[in-house]
Amino acid sequence: MELKDESSEVLQAKLNKTKKILQVLTWCAIITVGFLLYGWIMKEDGLDSSFSMLPIAFASFVLIFDKKYKKIKAELDSRA
Repeated sequence: MELKDESSEVLQAKLNKTKKILQVLTWCAIITVGFLLYGWIMKEDGLDSSFSMLPIAFASFVLIFDKKYKKIKAELDSRA
């Protein structure tokens, strides 16, 4: 369904939900990078490659939800 076909109330609810998901993913990414840096500093034999992929995965999801958030926000702003 297109964003133009939905009411402003539904779009506002989607915007709030997307914002909350975006905030949670961002904090998870920050915490994961912190643990990654801590492990890198404390270990002498290098990083675990599977653990180092987590920040990349979180960053990808953050970018996807950020694009969705901006799209919904632009639609709401165009209606105002």
